[in-house]
Amino acid sequence: MPEHHPGEAQQTGQTPPRAPRRKMRWLAIAVPLVLLLALVIATVVNGHNKHKDKAASGTVAAGDAATAQPDLTWGERFTWQSGLTVQVEAPAPYTPSPNANMDPDRSIILNITLTNGGTTPYQFNWTVFGPNATFNGEAANSIVDADRGVGVPPLTTIAPGQSYTYQWAFAATEDPGVLRLEFQPDFGGQKAIFTGTA
Repeated sequence: MPEHHPGEAQQTGQTPPRAPRRKMRWLAIAVPLVLLLALVIATVVNGHNKHKDKAASGTVAAGDAATAQPDLTWGERFTWQSGLTVQVEAPAPYTPSPNANMDPDRSIILNITLTNGGTTPYQFNWTVFGPNATFNGEAANSIVDADRGVGVPPLTTIAPGQSYTYQWAFAATEDPGVLRLEFQPDFGGQKAIFTGTA
């Protein structure tokens, strides 16, 4: 039998192991992060699938998110998910009035038609809708000719089933070039892009 000396602690058994606190703390942090990452990925994938677009001959239908679409050309039509459509006729020669903001060597004018195929009125505002234009890759110079109502279309409401046409003119080079127009029904919405010779 072992001797017991006064002042010495008597051992009655082994000390129980301590709980792995560091590992538990790491798991408490990692699990919520993994769940959050999975939620973000699911949201992105769902949003991408929600806004997939379909194309038809002469018409392109699109969601409201900014996704890549093939450029259209004169006479074709673009339809947004809301039912609003835009169509651009081929450019024609234009002679500005004496009160226009410029009188370039060559001017072109386009008729732009919006049709509301949706169920709610559309508030047309050209400062938002456009066009935003380039000619041969550079910013196009718009002609403002108030005497003829060109370049300053009034703000208006387009009721469901109704159409609205306005005119826009640009300065052009003596030789034909590539005109590119962008339209957007609202800030952050899908862009309709038309490209053609002018």
